[in-house]
Amino acid sequence: MRIEDIKLFHLIVDAGNLTKASELLDLPKSNLSRRIKNLEIELKVSLFHRHQRAITLSENGRLFYQRTQPLLADFDAVIEDMTHDSLELNGHLRLQLLPLPGIDIFEKSVFKFMEKHPKVHIEIIISADDRNLIKDNIDIAIRIGKQLENSNLIARPLKTITMGYYASPIYLKKHGHPYSEDELKQHNFIIQRMPDGKLARQFPLSNGQTFQAKGKLIVNDIALITSACIQHQGVMYHPNHLAKPEVEQGRLVHLLPKTDSVKYTGWLVYPNRSSLSRAAKALIDFIYKEVEPMVIE
Repeated sequence: MRIEDIKLFHLIVDAGNLTKASELLDLPKSNLSRRIKNLEIELKVSLFHRHQRAITLSENGRLFYQRTQPLLADFDAVIEDMTHDSLELNGHLRLQLLPLPGIDIFEKSVFKFMEKHPKVHIEIIISADDRNLIKDNIDIAIRIGKQLENSNLIARPLKTITMGYYASPIYLKKHGHPYSEDELKQHNFIIQRMPDGKLARQFPLSNGQTFQAKGKLIVNDIALITSACIQHQGVMYHPNHLAKPEVEQGRLVHLLPKTDSVKYTGWLVYPNRSSLSRAAKALIDFIYKEVEPMVIE
């Protein structure tokens, strides 16, 4: 039994189907299918259920995937330790970040990692798209949400960020201070245009529902949202830890702080570790250590 065939099996599972795996490897589907069939013959079990136009993982396949995952990771670690200088990392990594406020927590960790490992080159992709990490050759993605949807990827929860509503004292003096969520809905909001062109007009309430805000100013830059809010252009929805310095300096006012209930968790997302480079594994561990799981109020 060849280790390469076990790795191929993992790649097919992670890719989702035989066609995508074939495209990633630039090999004929027939070649991959034959190798998997030979692996099944050696194991004397069926790893996949074969349908007319698709394959699905069998129960034996699921167990084989789970039990060989740590073995592949250990195997790759041994090979890398034997063939690379264990004190110096190198290589090129691709990291996807979302264009959302609060993502600076993760950016700082990446920059510190690069200072520590100068031979590692990192390409940061700012994108709101839910990209296919394997197909798009992305090593690591940091995504934010209440709960990450199930996938074939590994997702480790990081910081949970609490959000709040903010406005400048001058704006509030001119337009009035909202003392309830119903009053808040009547205010002028600073609206963000997302990279996909959609407007982020839906904002959450403490009861879990959302409302569609009105706004005269639309921007596609996160930093400009804060600047516009400080310059009295409307209400913004922002991570509390980022707005806190402006509140302490008297440039912003935290609106309805007792209603802050929406928390978004940052997730460190990557394919199974058996397919990651040594540098990617090191970056994952570094980010996780730097950004210890906690709630930021």
